[in-house]
Amino acid sequence: MHAHEGIAQRLGLVLPQADIDKIHGNPLKMLAWWTPPVVKPKEIITWKCDYCAKEGTDKSEQFAKFNYVYCSIKCLGAHRQKMQG
Repeated sequence: MHAHEGIAQRLGLVLPQADIDKIHGNPLKMLAWWTPPVVKPKEIITWKCDYCAKEGTDKSEQFAKFNYVYCSIKCLGAHRQKMQG
C-alpha cells in the first residue's frame, strides 16, 4: 500500500485508479483542491467622547448619560459642570 492510499483510507475517500495514478509519488496532490476559508476583517465600531472628542472603540470603556457618551468619569463631570453654568 502506498502512502496516498493509506491517507485516502483514513479520510474515508474512495479514489478511482485514474486519480491514484495522478497523485502517485506525491500524496500532497490529493489535498491540492483545498483552499482556506476567507477571513473577513472584523468591523470596529468607534465612538467619540462628547466632551473631549477623544475616539474610542467598542472595546474601550465608555460612560453614558442621557444622550451623551464620555471616555471617562472626569469628562462626564466636566461636561455636567459646563452645562450647569
